[in-house]
Amino acid sequence: MAESFPDATAQSGRSPASTGDTVLDRMLRGGVPRNRPILVSGGPGAGKSTLGMQFLQAGLAADEEVLYVSTEQTLDELHDSFRNFAFDLDADGLHVTSVHATPGHVFDDEEQLTLGTVGDDETSVGAFGADVPFEMEYIRDHLAEYDQCDRVVFDSVSGLAPLADDTPRFRRGLLELVRTFSEEFGAASIFVAEESDAHEDVPAAELLQFTTHGAVRLTRERVAGEYHRFLEVTKLRGVDHDTAPHEFEITDGGIEVFARDDRQANPDADAVTTGIAGLDRLTGGGYPEGNSTVIENDGRADVSATIAGGLLGALEADRSVALFPEPNMTPGWLRETVCSHVAPLETLLDEDRLFVVDWSNAWDVDHRNVFPVHLSGLWDLLSQSKFYLTQKLLRIYRTLTDRRTQPLTAFVYTETMLQDLGPSDVRFQYNWARANILTDADNVVFVQNPVSMGEQLAEFYVHDAQQVLRQWVHDNGMEYVRLNKSAGGQTGVSRHVSHLDEPPYLEVRASGGDGIE
Repeated sequence: MAESFPDATAQSGRSPASTGDTVLDRMLRGGVPRNRPILVSGGPGAGKSTLGMQFLQAGLAADEEVLYVSTEQTLDELHDSFRNFAFDLDADGLHVTSVHATPGHVFDDEEQLTLGTVGDDETSVGAFGADVPFEMEYIRDHLAEYDQCDRVVFDSVSGLAPLADDTPRFRRGLLELVRTFSEEFGAASIFVAEESDAHEDVPAAELLQFTTHGAVRLTRERVAGEYHRFLEVTKLRGVDHDTAPHEFEITDGGIEVFARDDRQANPDADAVTTGIAGLDRLTGGGYPEGNSTVIENDGRADVSATIAGGLLGALEADRSVALFPEPNMTPGWLRETVCSHVAPLETLLDEDRLFVVDWSNAWDVDHRNVFPVHLSGLWDLLSQSKFYLTQKLLRIYRTLTDRRTQPLTAFVYTETMLQDLGPSDVRFQYNWARANILTDADNVVFVQNPVSMGEQLAEFYVHDAQQVLRQWVHDNGMEYVRLNKSAGGQTGVSRHVSHLDEPPYLEVRASGGDGIE
């Protein structure tokens, strides 16, 4: 069960502790919280210890007392590990101690693991005057002498593996160790955990996932045949943190995280709101003008709610709207979801603010701005002709251009066109409209299911679009939206979607955060 901690700011009255990297601080919304433990995990050589020491060096620069606890290296080994970095390991405010299990005897009993320590003065096992068992209470007693420290790095929990056999006791002991740093020290603390089959700290790492306030994971992945380093903040309780993976490199000053979301701080001024605040933030402003957005879906996600929000947003921004609806988007649906909050359907049509291209003959509204694609009765046979359909659509596009007096946002369900036209015909329609109808102030939102419409045609729209969103229902039954392509948003970031009965019809929530975006 996740442990609850009181509010760090209220307790300490201090701002978060900088990690020493500007981008990582921004991802954490300021840095490592005071009175809050953070887990840093990753494979061998991922940069975990480097990040830990960098975090402490940032504390020294802020005139703080800091503590590095090693469970696997001696002081000489630590100096050797960091010899290529611009770290000051001899700074007055930097305390270094080791905590490790070593064979020994306690009170002449049979041989057992005892607590071995090496402190700042490199004196071994002197804190207690005699050998003591390698148990959490003695580890905590040894570390208590450093309670003046403002920051602590415990590297790594693999050194506590001998204690993990008794899981309930180990769980309690680990929680007490966390509290020692967070509550008794009042420190910002980082626990390092190895992710490797060769290490036996899995129980500790798993427990820390639940116990710690936040988690940062370092990984290496192949990109174009070469290894690249990535950092991801996988958890930060109660904070709307950046969840996107960021690439980083290791320099002589520590880790340097590459910025990938600078653009979200400067939303696209030439974008039309999606009508949904969280989606605007994710996309960097909304649907870009002068270009197209593709919303891909898996056939299970309720994309109609996303479109309803977009229709409201465009109409409230005094734009004209062209809707190419799917069969379920009837006049009744539009009246209930959109018109009841903006203006009556007939008013929108009369004022040339709404145009409907009715491909499925689902609209029984007789109005000059409702364009049925197919003819009725026997004439319907003629309307099946691709030549007829192409020419009629071109006439509709020209009519839209002549009648509208405002910038246009079009919402197009591309799959409705595939009922009668082939992929090459659909491409022609789009390219013609883009070249002859759309202006730099207009934009188009395409809604499509790549599986049902065909991957090749779907890729045509994706390749041409400036922005691509994916909305789907996960195997866990929850709905998500992800920005896969954008010139001004948080690409590679997934957000949880909740549906509402009233506008904006969707809540888009940040992964790992508690607030609505």
